[in-house]
Amino acid sequence: MLHHLSGHRKTLSAVWIVAALCSTPSGAAENAYLPIRNHNPFLQIFGLPQFQTGSLTPAGRSVTQLSLDVANHSDAGGSGPETAVIDGESYYLNFGWRRGWSERLEVGLALPLVAHQRGFLDGPVKRWHDLSGLSNGNRQGRDNQLLFSYARSTGPGFRLDSPNLSVGDLRLTAAWSLRKSADDSGLAFRTSLKLPTGDEDKLAGSGAADLAMGIYATDNSLLSFSRLSGTAFAGVLLLGEGNVLPSRQKESVGFAGVSTAWQFSETFAVTGQLYGQSAYFDSDIDEIGGNSVQLAVGGSYRPRNSALVFSLGIIEDLFSDATTDVAFHFGIRAGLGQRR
Repeated sequence: MLHHLSGHRKTLSAVWIVAALCSTPSGAAENAYLPIRNHNPFLQIFGLPQFQTGSLTPAGRSVTQLSLDVANHSDAGGSGPETAVIDGESYYLNFGWRRGWSERLEVGLALPLVAHQRGFLDGPVKRWHDLSGLSNGNRQGRDNQLLFSYARSTGPGFRLDSPNLSVGDLRLTAAWSLRKSADDSGLAFRTSLKLPTGDEDKLAGSGAADLAMGIYATDNSLLSFSRLSGTAFAGVLLLGEGNVLPSRQKESVGFAGVSTAWQFSETFAVTGQLYGQSAYFDSDIDEIGGNSVQLAVGGSYRPRNSALVFSLGIIEDLFSDATTDVAFHFGIRAGLGQRR
């Protein structure tokens, strides 16, 4: 409980940091959102879609996206015959591309590079907690070590303690527009197929194909304010028979998210997002088998007369240890072809 209370205080600190970053004259990027997923090393191996909106890429236009997510893990738990340790740092370099194939159809792909390392952020995070009066109760081990493990006395477990870097699972995506308005608000059906191209022994993939489907709605004039937009979505992720803790893996995961973005000025936007998922594994340990909710706050910057959009975000866990303690998002995307 103290850990999650301290998490709420960290969240407030993150909001103030982002507000400070966005307090100079600037302007909103189109469709401001942070394309994040769950960064828990045992859960990111599955085909959960990145956070997306109900607006599709316009026909004849392509969008290329490159993002880096840095996740610092420091959690451990046990219940009955089960124990888990998630201690280390993960880096996800995500390449994505999508194209408006027609007015109603968007296609795309995404491929990550996944690295699990000992890292360097344990010390800075502890000092930040001390400086701001936050708890370091879940950071009692040695700094900058790598150990992702799950053990169960009645069955096989998993252990990763060697740094690695490898290609993750390839994702093929498609979206169909169900409704679109003049201000680019929209309702869309999105689906994605994750293929097992990553190495499950390195937690770069699950070893199986996953299929995700969801309905996404975006309103770019939320509450009749042209500078305020909102997105909501819900869907289901159907899991293939993976090779990471296969006897504990569930067959499906529900997911949902909401976001609000404020077009602060001509070139800056600020956004807040909630992204939740049901449990992936049948386990009494929150780190492995808990439902999860992530809060992300951030901003995006689009220079005037440019097709580039830069984004920055801070991601915190809420209510459960099934999400990583803290993560940072850095992104850039570029649109080519037909302008909006």
